[in-house]
Amino acid sequence: MADPQQQAAEALKIIGKIKTPSDDVALGAADADVGNELARVFSHAGWPAFHPAVAMTAGRLVKWFKVWAKWLTDPTLATLADLLTFEETGVLVAGKRPQKAKCLAELRDRWMLVRTEDLQRRIAEGACRNESEKESAEALLKAAGSLENWRRSLLNENFSSTLQRLLEILGRAGSATKEEADLMIAWLTEASPMMNQVKRSPGFWIEVMLSEIPTPTPLPPSGRVIDVQGWLELFHEPGKHLVLCGMNDGKVPARSGGEPWLSEASRELLGLIKDEDRAARDAFLYRSMLAARCRDGRVDVICGKTGAGGESLLPSRLLLAAERSELPARVTTLFREIEPPDAGLRWEKDFIWKPRQAAPPQRLSVTSLKDYLACPFRYYLKHVLKMQTSGAGRREWNARDFGTVAHEVLERWGRDTEIRESTNPESLHDWLSAELDRVVAEWFGKRVPLAIRIQTEALRQRLIWLSEVQAKNRLGSWQVVDVERKVELPVGDALIVAKIDRIDQNQETGHLRVLDYKTGKADGVEKAHRKNYPHRLCFRCI
Repeated sequence: MADPQQQAAEALKIIGKIKTPSDDVALGAADADVGNELARVFSHAGWPAFHPAVAMTAGRLVKWFKVWAKWLTDPTLATLADLLTFEETGVLVAGKRPQKAKCLAELRDRWMLVRTEDLQRRIAEGACRNESEKESAEALLKAAGSLENWRRSLLNENFSSTLQRLLEILGRAGSATKEEADLMIAWLTEASPMMNQVKRSPGFWIEVMLSEIPTPTPLPPSGRVIDVQGWLELFHEPGKHLVLCGMNDGKVPARSGGEPWLSEASRELLGLIKDEDRAARDAFLYRSMLAARCRDGRVDVICGKTGAGGESLLPSRLLLAAERSELPARVTTLFREIEPPDAGLRWEKDFIWKPRQAAPPQRLSVTSLKDYLACPFRYYLKHVLKMQTSGAGRREWNARDFGTVAHEVLERWGRDTEIRESTNPESLHDWLSAELDRVVAEWFGKRVPLAIRIQTEALRQRLIWLSEVQAKNRLGSWQVVDVERKVELPVGDALIVAKIDRIDQNQETGHLRVLDYKTGKADGVEKAHRKNYPHRLCFRCI
């Protein structure tokens, strides 16, 4: 069959066609992924199935402590974002965890925050857009401070007693968390004397504690009628009808771990099991299962062509262990062309996506009108529903950041009535360069990433060219009269808003000119602003 899902569907089809009672079925898989699919498909078809080898996920508190160990090592805001995804963190940050997580994601995306001190510095500088955002940022800063206080207590005070207090608080998050917390507290009570004698880091003891917490045991569903056994367990199943899936090379016979320092010769010398021993064992098990049903039973063997991850698979070599006269027909059967599960199906839309409805924006940016002319639907998704990709974890400026920094430096230059009148290129560049360093320090403080330092120097080179051009313009009687001029145009119930980067006036002629700063490759005014847009929806977006 093509993949694990098709193997499971074929096994169900065979059993349904033969109408074998569940008590007479011996169902198994040599591949754990196929076993999971068998349990799912059979349960969905009304045969509640249980796969004992299903991988159980760790408890919620165990997952929380794995992230908390990273916070103990390095308390970055990226780790804080991970902590805020857990409900357990809510009891440590005074509630409103989802709102704090949303605020953190937005601020990390806009300000490239790395640590708590970066957030504190930006709030102190008044970088928030409005009072509501400032309140949210301060609440987030307070939450980060609370988690840092717990971190300092664990690192600097008595670790075992502090950890017990932390577990007692975390246990209030819910009944499931309470059970895990009780198990950890019981372990901590027994391990505390050892902790006082053996000096190790808190991260080490947390790792030991998590390793001692038992993984949840898979429980059979209510009313189960069939079990999906593994390869070794299937030998003991008495059912007359054997359905064996996942018979692929590497699964049967199983491969060794492939240790580079433990060859087959070394294994033989040490008396360890070798690949040929596994092959002999699996051949015996396979022939025994066949022989047990040769008179009044039935055996169906299914092997896959691809694995769960799309990797190519080969049939088990045990299926090719046949007489010379039987081998050609068996090879033809095993290597015949198999159509994928969805072959021949006509594509139909499963559903029609209906984006949520939102009120029309009351303020329309001039720069966003280009998106509207290109495709109104994408405009709605991007500017109304705010569906945009986040770059919170980036380590360098993107195009938007690079332009924002350049505009900030030039706005400060334009508002300084003394330096903007200078006609000396060197003086202009010295001032712009110093202001660029101040802006970068506002973003990152003293910890400026290497990529940002490289981008800063690239921007500094552009400021050299700008200083030379500006000095010539000032000598040519062009004077800066305004920068970042806000413009609002009422259109119906909304406002079209814009900012003019810079307005110059010629002192001799009185003419005005508008300048728009660009940090990337720029087309001419006519080419950039006079384009033909089709007056229709972009149907490929819907």
